[in-house]
Amino acid sequence: MPSLNLRHAVRAIVLDDHDRILLCRLALPKPAGTTIVWAAPGGGVEPGETPLAALRRELDEEVGLAVEELAAEHIDGFRWWALQEIAGYRGPELFSPRDLATPLAGLLAGGPPARPVRLGL
Repeated sequence: MPSLNLRHAVRAIVLDDHDRILLCRLALPKPAGTTIVWAAPGGGVEPGETPLAALRRELDEEVGLAVEELAAEHIDGFRWWALQEIAGYRGPELFSPRDLATPLAGLLAGGPPARPVRLGL
């Protein structure tokens, strides 16, 4: 069984004036084909890097549209999504986290949290 390569990561919730969230489209190659995952901009925290420094670097790479860096991260597109679109989506593509609609609904209802929110593992 292959070992998992887990690492700490940071993601930013970027909303527009209509409360739509910006998500990156990741095309992840798999032996049986490609898996598409929609995730907020962000990525791994490098050794010795603070979470805030990592987030700034990742946002510059992904939202600043440095094309060669985007390809290395398997990002092949961006889209603004409304909460209702995420909650009602029934297609083959995935969201990360899988229940993205739940924390997004809480954020839209309650406003920004005082501290970063941990999701996932």
